Formats: sequence, structure tokens, C-alpha cells
Amino acid sequence: MKNFTTRQIIFLGILMGLTITLVHAPAQAAEAAGQHTFLTPLPAALVLAFSVWVLSRIQRRFSGHDLFGALITRFPIFGRLLVILYFVFNLVVLARDMRLLTDYVAITLLPLTPIIATAFCLLLTIIFMVRGGIVTLVGMAEIYIPFLIATAIVMPIVLGKAMDFSLLLPVFHIHYSDFMRGSWNLLAYMGDLAVLPYVLPGKNYKIRSALGGVLGCTLLLMILLLLQQTVLGPPITARLSFPSYEIARQMQITDFLDRFDLLIAGMTLPTVIIKVGFDLYVLCSASRRLLPSVKGELTVLPVGILGFVCTFWFFENLPQVFSFSKEWAVFVLFFYVLLPVVLLFMLHPKKEGRAEGDAQPQPGQS
Repeated sequence: MKNFTTRQIIFLGILMGLTITLVHAPAQAAEAAGQHTFLTPLPAALVLAFSVWVLSRIQRRFSGHDLFGALITRFPIFGRLLVILYFVFNLVVLARDMRLLTDYVAITLLPLTPIIATAFCLLLTIIFMVRGGIVTLVGMAEIYIPFLIATAIVMPIVLGKAMDFSLLLPVFHIHYSDFMRGSWNLLAYMGDLAVLPYVLPGKNYKIRSALGGVLGCTLLLMILLLLQQTVLGPPITARLSFPSYEIARQMQITDFLDRFDLLIAGMTLPTVIIKVGFDLYVLCSASRRLLPSVKGELTVLPVGILGFVCTFWFFENLPQVFSFSKEWAVFVLFFYVLLPVVLLFMLHPKKEGRAEGDAQPQPGQS
């Protein structure tokens, strides 16, 4: 596998933790946390920072393997059972993200197109992306994530006159239970960035890059939440299906750019598509570990079709997705916090007596 730079890994962290989170999670955070909405990413970020630290500690012992490969190499039977569990977990993530993406495109851009047709066209695009491998996904993220970052920086400048900072008051009147509930809702989506070490070798996924992704995702999310909170207000934000899109509609540069939201959508929507593509890549990577005799690219089409079917099987409508995210954080904590801590004590190379940081995979673990 190609070696990726620190910048590319940080961009992947932002891609996985921010793009889908922006679709609807800000509304759930605003409903719970009120005037402290823009601070809700911080507790979730602390949980994710701990998660990626634990995962990077495990990968130091298997620098040439991703965690799926390390699990199966170290525990041939138990490891495969864990990979199957992660496959099911990430299949639900793919179905959820695909449903959010499909409804977002259908409602905001293609309201007259049947939703099945919209989903099928998106699926074909994603399948062709994933067939190009992780290098293609990383390359596309490196192109579009800077546009997303630039948008997050420029939007407060353009909407500066519309921002009402009195909506942040009272600053010190914090309902901690509501505040943590808002952060809990964000964790259900931000937690997706913890999947990276399961498909990236330890030589690529360094702790510095991992924490850089968590930090970048958190800062950008706080900027955009602050913008939504001061322009729309928490009560209105909480009642919107796509508050980030509604913020873009508030931008009007000149009379000729009164639909500036279309330009914003054109620059940022590809990041959501790439994120769903990475969801599919994770499933294909797990399939390749479970079925080593099958080429990875041959699994893309059947797994993609499985995800397409599960999209409409698991979630009949958009409100079901919104409601489901409130319970999904429990699974995020189990798979990306509790299990990694258990694996930290269990997952060691076969040969004992070597320093943890110097331990390398044995010849039979390729």
C-alpha cells in the first residue's frame, strides 16, 4: 500500500468525522444544548482522541498491518468473528450515510427525481470510485477537503453582519445534562473517523496524524455550529432537517449570485459522496480479510448492492435516521472505545519478550 502523508491522513480524519456530521447532527445538538451548541463537539472530541490513541498504540505492535489484518493474523477464529461484527456495524453506517446523502440530494437538488433513481445514480458513482482503491479516495479527499475548509473559513466573513452574538447568552448558565446530550448526538457521527486504523497500516496511521484529524474536525465543526447558532438561532436550527444547507442559502454575494448555495453545494457535496465511498471501502476491506482468495475489487459491486438494499430496508424515511442516531452512540462507544481498550491488552505479536514499540509482525503474519 502506498505511504500517505500526514496531511492526507488529517484530511481523511476531517472527511470521516465532519462531512456526514454536518448534514443533520447540528440540529440535534442545538435542540439539546441551546446557546452552548458550538461547544458540544469538545466532549465528543476527547472521547475520539482517547480512542485513536488506544488504536495507534495497538498498531505500533503491527506496523505493517491494518487492525483487521492484525486481528485475523493473531486470532484466526476469534479475530474473524470480530471482523464480522465490525462488518455488520459498518454496514449500518453505510446504510445510514447513504440514506442521508440520498434524501439530502433528493430534497435540495433533485426534488422531482424518484428517490430510488437518485440513490442508484449515487451508488454507481460510489462503486466506480471505490474500485479505484484507497489511493483514489485519498486523492479525491485531498482535492475537495480544502474546499470544505475554505468554505468554513469564508462563510463567517460573508455572514458577519447577520451574526447575532446575543444568541450565545447566558454563557455561564449551563444545563450539563442537556449539554452532554447534545455532544452525545454528535458522537454518533463524529465517531466514524475512528475506523481509519482498521483499514490503514500502522506505518501510515501515526498518532500525530490521527490527533490532527480529530483536532481539524472539531475546530471546523465548532466554527460552523457557531455560525448556525448566531445566524439562525438554536430554536430554528433545531427544527431544520439540513441546517448547514440553510446557512448556505443565507449567503448572497451579488444580484448575480443570489443562489450562492448551489456553488457551496457543488464544492462540498462531493466530500459527502467520498465519505460514503470510504464506508463502502471499509466493508470491502473487511470482506477481503474474511475471503482472502477473492480479489478486493470483485467485492465492491456485491457489497455495494447489499448496502443499497440495506439503505431502504433499515430506514424507511429520514426521521428514522434522525431518531436512530440518538442510540447509535452506544455502539460507537462499544466498537471504538471499549473493544479497543480490550484489544490493547489482548492483541500482542506471537513472539513475546520484545519491546512493545519494536514488535514487528512475524513472517507468518503477512
